[in-house]
Amino acid sequence: MDRALQHATTSLIAGLSATAGVLPRQSPTTTSAATREAGNSPAGTPDRQPRTTHTTSCLRGRSVQIIRAQLVRKRVKHDNASIEKVYKTLHRALQVAFKRDKVIRNVAALVDKPAAPRRERIILRTDDEIRRFRQAVKGSQYEVLYLTALDTGLRQGELLALKWESMDLARRLIHVTATLTQNEAGESVPTPPKTLSSIRAVKLAKNTVEMLRDYRKRQMDPKRVPSVWVFPSRDGGPMRKDGYIKRELPRLLRKANLPPISFHGLRHSHATLLGGRFKFRVNWVPA
Repeated sequence: MDRALQHATTSLIAGLSATAGVLPRQSPTTTSAATREAGNSPAGTPDRQPRTTHTTSCLRGRSVQIIRAQLVRKRVKHDNASIEKVYKTLHRALQVAFKRDKVIRNVAALVDKPAAPRRERIILRTDDEIRRFRQAVKGSQYEVLYLTALDTGLRQGELLALKWESMDLARRLIHVTATLTQNEAGESVPTPPKTLSSIRAVKLAKNTVEMLRDYRKRQMDPKRVPSVWVFPSRDGGPMRKDGYIKRELPRLLRKANLPPISFHGLRHSHATLLGGRFKFRVNWVPA
């Protein structure tokens, strides 16, 4: 989350507290000076400032609506997407507070979710763009990853969770059974997909199979760290979703004068391949 969004979120929560009537209350364990002057405090009790806590029992769904309207009027970052992110952040924060019995309910859930801005999907659409992309990524250390994403439509997490035991190149199949996520310790680990439909087998094109076979031979070089992962890191473990790909891919696209697609955009571009407009056709098969 960038600084502007952090500031907006902080402002939202602060404004939410004020609008909802989050009332300060004095801790019962603290004795005020006025009480002691009246002779009701224990002898020898030192003067202390009353400790203030807050109660969120007055939070209402209307509070979130009011603050969201304020953000819209202020045009936070001039982008509705930022308002949506602020809402999601607040929703998650209140949900954690609810689970920890800090609030009586998550009032953000009572408010209609901000509509996500509709933007034109940026993908590779033409035969020429597909060929130029293949040429642009040639020589990149992530070349095979990029091209496999384009040829299969797999998500980045699914690709990074692939092990060689999941690859049946003889039958031209990839068995997708996991996605790579980070655990609480920050370690990259394969986890089951969110839905059963995500467990599937993907049919590979012949050129993709040949590319993966050559890639496998290079991985078996004795000078390289052996790994069970198809796309390993330098130490042989699973590759992390680091920022290098996010930096390299836009640079390669600009150099080739291609649309600024994201890595996930390769998945959507794959749908164009399924349309049969190009010879690089890839098919889905039951797992």
